[in-house]
Amino acid sequence: MVVIEVIIVLAIWFVSGHAISKIYFKAGFKDTPIFVFWIPALNLAFLFYLAFSEWPRFKGNM
Repeated sequence: MVVIEVIIVLAIWFVSGHAISKIYFKAGFKDTPIFVFWIPALNLAFLFYLAFSEWPRFKGNM
């Protein structure tokens, strides 16, 4: 189960990073290094992971 969750988080990170970089490139940030876009994308992927993960429900049942 953990492997599937890691794959999903990495996929969300890649897709959101690509979308954020496209938005910034259209806004005119062409000289910005590409790794700068992956930092907010990692935050977004982590928030999506927390929204759909099972640990809040598991923690509540303890």
